[in-house]
Amino acid sequence: MTFLTSTTAQAQVYSGPKCLGPACIDRNTSFEELAQRLGGPSSAGGMYGYRTRNAEAFLIITDGGHGKLGLISLRDFPEYGTWTKKDEKLAAQDIRNWKTPEEIGLGSPETDVLRAYGQPSGVMDLEPEDSSRKQGKRLLIYKGQLNGEVRAARFRLRDGRVSFVEFENNAFVGPDCLGPYCTYGDLTLDTLLRGLGLPPLKNKPSPLVCFQSKDEQAFLHFNTDVGETYGVADFLLSDFLNCLHTSKRVTPNRLRAWKTPEGIGLGSSEADVVKAYGAPSAEKKLETQKPIREIKGLIAGYQAGDGQARIGDKVIIYGPRELQAVDFGIRDGRVSYIWLKDSDFWLKDGQ
Repeated sequence: MTFLTSTTAQAQVYSGPKCLGPACIDRNTSFEELAQRLGGPSSAGGMYGYRTRNAEAFLIITDGGHGKLGLISLRDFPEYGTWTKKDEKLAAQDIRNWKTPEEIGLGSPETDVLRAYGQPSGVMDLEPEDSSRKQGKRLLIYKGQLNGEVRAARFRLRDGRVSFVEFENNAFVGPDCLGPYCTYGDLTLDTLLRGLGLPPLKNKPSPLVCFQSKDEQAFLHFNTDVGETYGVADFLLSDFLNCLHTSKRVTPNRLRAWKTPEGIGLGSSEADVVKAYGAPSAEKKLETQKPIREIKGLIAGYQAGDGQARIGDKVIIYGPRELQAVDFGIRDGRVSYIWLKDSDFWLKDGQ
């Protein structure tokens, strides 16, 4: 049975910047008005890109619906996912020098960011994504409630200085990252394997890839065939075996040490989860004889007659927002699995 949790705990209050240049996340900035100030739409659709003439700064803005700005990201490097030069136009404003009201912008030192906004709600090491050190391997995240919505600001740092600033309205309430993986990131399968101390695959990967730590304290599986990703999606980390009758690669790295940017990992208390993300969107009991949609595919390769691990007493759910959701399995008051979902697998019929 599904029910909303009775807890009244709230997510953290947003402490990050509210404006970057003329765009503000607390004033319902108009997406189209901002686009006109920048020189007009760069392409069809609700995502526009701009660059400076000397290619020192690059900007992306997205439509958040109802005419409001959804996301704005400013960076000093050209390569960004699948984004290419053809998606951009010359900016009519000096975007390289856009700053927050606290005078934070591209090139600002990390110490100034911390002085302006305090300790971030989360920190990510993006070394696996940025081994060439072009974009910045450290990410500071400020996420929390502001005017009834979850807002987020992200600062990417290269050599101790800001190389990327991003604001997001209506941000996802739960965690976006776990270990080296982020739902909005550029992590590829080969990069992940390298970070796990494993050689790259020689052949095309199977749709589902499974790992276990050498100490058998943590287990991982994810999908490789989800559209609009880099070959890593639906990231599940658990303290129980989650792949049966399926080959698993053993990694020397301690998967159990992986955490979300807010410090939540396997073994964290349910109270810490709620403290980090606020009241869950929903909560469901986990009963062996009454499977629910949220655990569809949790134990990959499960067959009738297989023994059943005690995966948890309940699952607390954050989301969904579009296709994004995060499930925390709770056993005896502590996290037994974390599942970052970002595909439509759970919307389809069948188990």
